[in-house]
Amino acid sequence: MGGFNAFHVTNSKQTGVLVGVLDGLKGLLVALAAWWLAPASFWTQGAAVVASIVGHVFPVWLRFKGGRGLATACGALFAIGLVYTVVWCLAWVLVYRTRHNILEANVFSIFLTPLVLTILPASALSILFVRPVSSADYLILSYILSGLLVVSHREPLREILMRRRPS
Repeated sequence: MGGFNAFHVTNSKQTGVLVGVLDGLKGLLVALAAWWLAPASFWTQGAAVVASIVGHVFPVWLRFKGGRGLATACGALFAIGLVYTVVWCLAWVLVYRTRHNILEANVFSIFLTPLVLTILPASALSILFVRPVSSADYLILSYILSGLLVVSHREPLREILMRRRPS
């Protein structure tokens, strides 16, 4: 269901945070299990991370209407490399402070993060890598994650675009 949705439905910050932390743990455990099962294969781990996010966003038992996958992705990246998460969080804070809207901050940060990662030198990317991975492979995974997160935020993105359309 997702932390933001849990908060929105229950109006309880504690419930939202708890669900978000559990979603993050889900992503972390999947990424760690994939690394343990295939330690030499970054792409096995990457595929497991993508699958965990797809399962979170489109769960069969909730008629394919789940959360948005941000916490799951964040947790998973703790087992790969935190640079995506750090850049996303910095972008989110900057956008939220100017727009004061959580979903707008999410959407803009999802688009900004891969752009910033592309501009950063490989040495800056690798500082926060947890496992051995090429910067090129990490960038490809970041594009895949961002694409998936854009799909999961299609409704807020549609609302943002509709508000910006001239009358």
